[in-house]
Amino acid sequence: MNTELWDALHDGHIDRVDIEAPNNLLLTLTVEALRNTLGRPEVIIRLIDCTHAEWDSWDTPRGVTSADLEEIEVVCPHILDAQAVDGSDTIKLSCDGGDLYLRYLDYEIWAGDDRVTLETISDLTRRYWENF
Repeated sequence: MNTELWDALHDGHIDRVDIEAPNNLLLTLTVEALRNTLGRPEVIIRLIDCTHAEWDSWDTPRGVTSADLEEIEVVCPHILDAQAVDGSDTIKLSCDGGDLYLRYLDYEIWAGDDRVTLETISDLTRRYWENF
């Protein structure tokens, strides 16, 4: 699985997690790199046909994970890195405080009522970091 989406959202915070029927997961992120360019720092990532979302907190014993999505909201993880898990279609988001494992078919990026392309998000965040 490709990590390009999550690489573009590096340093974003996952503020909210919602389930959208039938198998979609909505992640609301605050990404400071987007505040001045999109006019808002929040983006919503719709994970389409998300079949796996699991939080592995660094505060729990190794191997003890949680599928409790409310726990993710409480922690408000800060995305540090994204990696494709070898031999699977799972993405591992390394965050402060733990790792978030996600498996999904596709995604959409939304800023308010506007759908945004990955190319736009990647370009905006790349320019932000170049000028940082």
